[in-house]
Amino acid sequence: MAWVEVFSLGHRYKLRQIKHFYASPWRQDSDTILLRPKPHYLSSEQVKETIALLQQLGISDIVTSAMRENETDNLVANGFECLEQLYLLSAPVAERSEAHSTQIIRSARPWHDRRLIEIDRQCFDKFWQFDLHALNSAKNATNVKITRVAVSDGIISGYAVTGLIGSTGYLQRLAVSPSHTRQGIGAALVEDSMRWLRRRGASIAMVNTQLHNEAALALYSKLGFSLENERLLVLKWQNSDT
Repeated sequence: MAWVEVFSLGHRYKLRQIKHFYASPWRQDSDTILLRPKPHYLSSEQVKETIALLQQLGISDIVTSAMRENETDNLVANGFECLEQLYLLSAPVAERSEAHSTQIIRSARPWHDRRLIEIDRQCFDKFWQFDLHALNSAKNATNVKITRVAVSDGIISGYAVTGLIGSTGYLQRLAVSPSHTRQGIGAALVEDSMRWLRRRGASIAMVNTQLHNEAALALYSKLGFSLENERLLVLKWQNSDT
């Protein structure tokens, strides 16, 4: 039997591996679990089974990964509520032309992680900020992936995590230090990701962003991304028995 170890605030839960979701701690909050649905249809009974197990373990809160709206019906029917909506954008990869940039972009190394987390926490709301566990989860969300960093004046000024599944690329994370904005670093990181995806045969790249993140929306639009008709939903469930 597989287990996920959850450590936080001196507590440890042994969470039985959920059959129908990938389960992991949400950041370092021991009372919140992140669920990512496995790639198959989720029935209402499967959702109920998952909730019942988490209730037995004393889990007080659950959040889901970003999901398409048509994937959420049985979750909503069992008490999950919308926590946040996200824009979903896409851009063709094969049709892009090579763009010249003077930015220094390099492959990330494990010893860069502390700096990447520092940048991340400067860029995102508290709920979305990465800790080391979340950063590593993003880096390993797909089997084919790469993490790249931008270097300005000898220090890391931004980073991008990119993954590939089949012919679809995913811009998993993009963050630029606030002290280095408006220098073309975000654009250079995205273009670097697109070149990497093109060399590996991707035909389309997907990215999501918060509805109020106007800077990100402007950047992606400038780089050829278009809004999809549907939005992604992040859902939350709270255990009323705890």
